[in-house]
Amino acid sequence: MPLPAVQITSVRQPQSLATALLRDFVLHGVPAHHAPRGIDPGFIAYWVPLHITAAAPPKVFDRLLELLLFYEQPEPLARLATFLTGQESNHDQLCRSLHIVRALAELGSSAHLSFAAEYFSRYLLPHAAVMPAFPLVLAAAEALGIDMEPIFRRVLSAPPDDNYTQYARALFPASLAASRTRRRLLAQPSLGELAGIYLHRPALSVFAARLLRGAAMRDSQPAVLAAFSGALDQAISTRSQQVHRAAEAILYCKGTLTFSQELAVAAFPATGAHFLSDN
Repeated sequence: MPLPAVQITSVRQPQSLATALLRDFVLHGVPAHHAPRGIDPGFIAYWVPLHITAAAPPKVFDRLLELLLFYEQPEPLARLATFLTGQESNHDQLCRSLHIVRALAELGSSAHLSFAAEYFSRYLLPHAAVMPAFPLVLAAAEALGIDMEPIFRRVLSAPPDDNYTQYARALFPASLAASRTRRRLLAQPSLGELAGIYLHRPALSVFAARLLRGAAMRDSQPAVLAAFSGALDQAISTRSQQVHRAAEAILYCKGTLTFSQELAVAAFPATGAHFLSDN
């Protein structure tokens, strides 16, 4: 019997509720484990241009990025790109632009990626206020897949006794490793390794989840389920805190747990919902 097809979400929210969910999550920053589920991706493409302006605070763009990544929704990118005018005059505007550049890199076409990389190098990396925003700088650079050497030179050019500079220098090695891992797995995906990354490496979790979901939605659903089943068995045997996360991913990808897995999962305390979940 064929497996049910993997869907990004089971659309179930009426427009009025979808509007309220998006408003609360994106605009009001209501605490949540993740972006709201059950919304028609087409409605998100309609909603974003109506409610997101260039004047919105960085947190709005952070939440918006999370939403667009879950729904794999590139349609708002053209609108967001118009906010990149090279006029970032303060920290908030710089952070907003870094979120937008990352969205273009993660979800956009090759033209979006080229534009984002050029904009990042020309306007954002040289910005006078870049050091306090360095975690976002590194996240954008990883998504862009660009050479990290200019970023390291930018860190070295900053005052060495500045707290932000010291923090940036501490972050750089892990970001460089993450960038190399991303490039390697984009070139040659390993489903087993990606499943392990999804469960155990938070900084790359969404990246791994999107690759695994894409593979499951195309032609590798059984292999993705096998990778997650193996990861679940390992999590159970080591009493890892990621047991529910692995089980959730199997169900999201339309698989089932074995009877022994069900019993084992039930014995672990539940955790909050994660990226590969549809509530």
